[in-house]
Amino acid sequence: MLYLRRNGNAAGLPTASPGRMGGKYIVTAPSGTALEKTLPMLTLYGTSACHLCELAAALLMAAGVAYEEVDISESDELFERYGVKIPVLRREDGQELNWPFDEEALVRFLR
Repeated sequence: MLYLRRNGNAAGLPTASPGRMGGKYIVTAPSGTALEKTLPMLTLYGTSACHLCELAAALLMAAGVAYEEVDISESDELFERYGVKIPVLRREDGQELNWPFDEEALVRFLR
């Protein structure tokens, strides 16, 4: 098992530069060995009128996690897929984290 090293944010989540998808972070193995990992690209699906989406975005920002927001109301396909599920956080490998999620769930999702 690997442990995320606190990296300047309250949750100890991996961080990436604002305005950039993905990024590097350090994980520490139980032996104390530090390993560099790449933070996955994240997409937050939601709408501009969704208060839960605002809460999810605030959680991501507070954690210092870089992500891209996609408004599903601009695509019939996305609206059909995510309409009643938003907010949904999706990694580049296709794994999704459905709302509700908190800092602990976010950490597990990013590992």
